[in-house]
Amino acid sequence: MRDALMINDFHVQVVSKLAQRFIQACVTNSESFCLPLENSLRSRPISHLEEERITRALYRFELFRRLFGWFQHLEDEDIPRLHDSLPYLAIFFSKFAPWENAQLACMNDFLAGEILPVFNDFAEHDVVWGELKANFNAEMDDDPIQFLLTLGLEKILEISSSDSYADRERLLNHDGEPGPREIIPFLRQALDSGLYSLSEIKGAGKTILEAPAFCADGDGGAEQIWRLSLESKVVVFGVYERLTWSYRQWGYALWDSKRLQDLGILERPWKPDAEQMPSTAVENWDKMHASWAARADIYRRGGRGYWAEGDETRIVWTQEHQL
Repeated sequence: MRDALMINDFHVQVVSKLAQRFIQACVTNSESFCLPLENSLRSRPISHLEEERITRALYRFELFRRLFGWFQHLEDEDIPRLHDSLPYLAIFFSKFAPWENAQLACMNDFLAGEILPVFNDFAEHDVVWGELKANFNAEMDDDPIQFLLTLGLEKILEISSSDSYADRERLLNHDGEPGPREIIPFLRQALDSGLYSLSEIKGAGKTILEAPAFCADGDGGAEQIWRLSLESKVVVFGVYERLTWSYRQWGYALWDSKRLQDLGILERPWKPDAEQMPSTAVENWDKMHASWAARADIYRRGGRGYWAEGDETRIVWTQEHQL
């Protein structure tokens, strides 16, 4: 009974909340794709099948991180990391149809995007992180963001929902150790270079490409748009192509066939992005170095806590203030 209650709490308090945030993110991002997803959801509310599809993709992410995320936390150099684990990745990805793996790719980008602004804001203002020269122009592929993804859905929701400096300090300083933790990107690497590597292994690529759906829900929308993506010459598996990032932003592989038809997306030719995902970082290295220097000076004088340029009122002094 206790286990059942824990599972129910996880679903209600974590998965369902992230599913709603995902839908809202898709609506927001669809505007730049010139796709009237908001109008579509207003006239035709999200279906039970769409809700289940989104929920399954979130659980699939949690399953992946529980199976593979631990590789990145090991310190024994004799134990292979994820990038040396292609046989295991082949087994995992071959259990799902390629359009289901594309759904997982959409979740990877969404969850990384949820963490990113919180991480960058904290990295820009925390005194200790300034002393450690933490990059506050991080991108979703960067090692500290990928590390936070390995902590799982519950922690991701906590981080993305945190508003106060104190909560962010507790959540981002893993196990009480100050500073960002870094790993080799785990899921993004598996979806990207991992799948490309598997495509070159005899039999593995064909098995993954032809795998049946793990959960055939009776709606062909995800498979239809995945097959449409194969028309592009830049696509190998149609799972995590670098030039299809804008499709992932509105969750292209998670909507019903009827909604995709109403949006007109199935009648459009597949159009890869001209460039890789644009950087959201403000590349002002002079500003970053100046920030690091200011916070390092405060750190050496015994200051800790939240710093902003021209405002030291929230600094906590741990020893006598040295001028």
